[in-house]
Amino acid sequence: MKEENLLRERWLPALTVMMGTAAMVMSSTILNVAIPHIMKAFQMGHEEVQWISTGFLAAMTIAMLSTSWMVLRFGQKQTHIIALVLFLFASLLGGFSPDSQTLFLARILQGVAAGIIQPLSMITIFQVFPAEMRGKAMGIYGLGVILAPSVSPALGGILVDLYSWRLVFFMALPFCLAAFGLSFFYLPGKEKPTLGSDSKLKFDWLGIILLSFSILLLLDGLSQGRNRGWMSLPILLRLGFAFIFASLFLLRESKIVYPLLDLGIFKNKRFVSACIVSFFYGAGLYGSVYLVPLFVQLVAGFTAAQAGMLLIPGGFALGVIMLVAGRLTDMYQSYKIIIVGLSLFAISFFGLYLLRDSTYFLLIGILVTASRAALGFVIPALNAGAIQVLSREFIAKGSGTVNFIRTLGSSFGVNVFASLLDWREELRGGANLNAFQDVFLIVALVFTLSIIPCFFMKQKEEIHV
Repeated sequence: MKEENLLRERWLPALTVMMGTAAMVMSSTILNVAIPHIMKAFQMGHEEVQWISTGFLAAMTIAMLSTSWMVLRFGQKQTHIIALVLFLFASLLGGFSPDSQTLFLARILQGVAAGIIQPLSMITIFQVFPAEMRGKAMGIYGLGVILAPSVSPALGGILVDLYSWRLVFFMALPFCLAAFGLSFFYLPGKEKPTLGSDSKLKFDWLGIILLSFSILLLLDGLSQGRNRGWMSLPILLRLGFAFIFASLFLLRESKIVYPLLDLGIFKNKRFVSACIVSFFYGAGLYGSVYLVPLFVQLVAGFTAAQAGMLLIPGGFALGVIMLVAGRLTDMYQSYKIIIVGLSLFAISFFGLYLLRDSTYFLLIGILVTASRAALGFVIPALNAGAIQVLSREFIAKGSGTVNFIRTLGSSFGVNVFASLLDWREELRGGANLNAFQDVFLIVALVFTLSIIPCFFMKQKEEIHV
């Protein structure tokens, strides 16, 4: 009976959010193997096609701050279901897109759904598991979330080669439908508000509008800066207004009763350090996930299916390491484990920078696998380490905030690395090994720098919430 209750009250809710998050994470990466085909289908260059990834990440970044409000307003079950229905609609829209504008809209809607669900997963795990089991739970949860999108690029590549890039939009739907069904049985519904008055539950529409304008103007300015000139009036206006909207957003969040971004949470220095690491981690991770499929297809000459297969061993290695790292996170302070993972990732991309033969499939596969295995150390330790330093009442807000910071870094990374790749290709005479090597070196440096704030995450003693 005790084991049955443990299954129903802890592991089945974790499985439910794991299936939902797997669908979202899969959708964020699977389209990368199809990007060269999409570029041909809609006659797009790097500057335009990067918005398939950047638009998704920007929408996800913005939506993440709404999760804690939605949980309070609708409950975990209803929030999960709303996001899954939106994702289903967006996936169908993307698969049947007649033009690039519809495709971008579908990716933005997918990003909104993903932004709502990912923080919800951490909220659920931290609520149903005691402190001494969270590392293990995060490891097992992460294993399921990572294995699906690790295998899917290979299957997606095969579908792209044999049929069409459109089919990759439908690959996450089985996970989405499974999560949808499980939500009705194993996720808690709406709880009674404890904030004292319904006025505090009003959604901050003005805040989300200010944040949206700030992020979109910043990313657009960064993507257009090299072509138009960094000191040109259009770029200066974009970046200037991005700063103004960001300042207005922060000012508003400091004044209202229930903000999207609770600035008080940043009084915790260890949490701030974890957020800095999360930003660098997001930038390097998604930047690299964007670059590698392009590199192996445009430079190494591999097919979309081969590009996907290249990621499979890394996915399984990542999953195994995550199980180990999850247990280690329950035994040791998180910052030590994070440093190990970031160091190994930087070394693997430095190895890609040193490549002299772009057609050496086995060597590229080993380096990519090593980079994914390295991330297995980072993911559970960073998630647990960021939230573990917060008191219980800040778990929902902390989860949304750290995911927001990481995804903001992801949006920044994809955008900046795509622009850097354009710049290096122009100087190096096209999409060649030297152009990609330059950017691989920058990725390695980003992860090396991200080690520094890890040391500020050190705790004198573990905090259990």
